[in-house]
Amino acid sequence: MNQLENRVSANRAFSNIQLIIGIFLIISSLYKIADNSYIRSSIMNIMFVLGLLTMIFSVKRKKICNMSLKYTGLLGESGKYNITDLALVVGITEDKVREEIQKLINKGYLQNGYLESSTNSLVLPERKYSAADRTDLQKSTIICNSCGGENEIPKGKVVECEYCGSRIKD
Repeated sequence: MNQLENRVSANRAFSNIQLIIGIFLIISSLYKIADNSYIRSSIMNIMFVLGLLTMIFSVKRKKICNMSLKYTGLLGESGKYNITDLALVVGITEDKVREEIQKLINKGYLQNGYLESSTNSLVLPERKYSAADRTDLQKSTIICNSCGGENEIPKGKVVECEYCGSRIKD
């Protein structure tokens, strides 16, 4: 994860620089030096548009960084993650989760990752650990907040309560 954290940190810094440059270009395009004859309106318009575009790209870059942190904070070390579980935890639809994860894969934040449609999962081959380290093989007993029923569930998973059907997670 250290490599990913470094990448996110660098992209956030670059995003801040982009934002500052964008603001500078916009302000520069609006600023009029004593005599307007030195600055043509076309140059001012170009500076304004470049400033605006730079700011838009800065916001998009920050959004991708935040999205990356959101998902990597949820991913354990098993190498395979159920999209339904991720959607329940994040609080958005499965389609939106797939879309965001695909964007992170395309941008290189989830290196060598891919979406497996047959199992509705995100697969990260580089995160395969020994069976003793895998949290998805370990179980814990959880008390359901809705009905008080005792459920044995895999660690880090979101499941339905055996008794009332409410969503519970470890």
